[in-house]
Amino acid sequence: MAQPALIAGSWPTTGSKVEIAGRITESFYNNKREEYRDKQKLIEEKLVNLREADEEYYLTATNILKVANRAPEIFESSEPEAKRQILKILLQNCVVNDATIVPTIRSPFSTFAKGASRTAWLPRLGSNFLLSRNLDSKRH
Repeated sequence: MAQPALIAGSWPTTGSKVEIAGRITESFYNNKREEYRDKQKLIEEKLVNLREADEEYYLTATNILKVANRAPEIFESSEPEAKRQILKILLQNCVVNDATIVPTIRSPFSTFAKGASRTAWLPRLGSNFLLSRNLDSKRH
């Protein structure tokens, strides 16, 4: 059986229900539209939650780095019991080698300890340094 063709501006109707090419009823369309609107709202809510979580992550990371930078100062000003707890959190399986204590730093603190040299973080005195120095000398 041939399907009715749609001509610009003409919509086949059956009673009070609109049918598009005899297949999609108005109630079906409205149900699907509502379903997709609900899905859209859920996706928008998830995006808002992800943005908030992303912001919280950066704030938490910033606070951790601030505390880590003050770690020596915090440790020195702490009471012996607090120092013991800090060392218990940071270190595992310390070994005494002659008169030297050789600590094993727990993860993730070992990452901070490895980065303590900061040589990888500092810019090298390469082309950018020379370029900026040359530009400064030309300005004066």
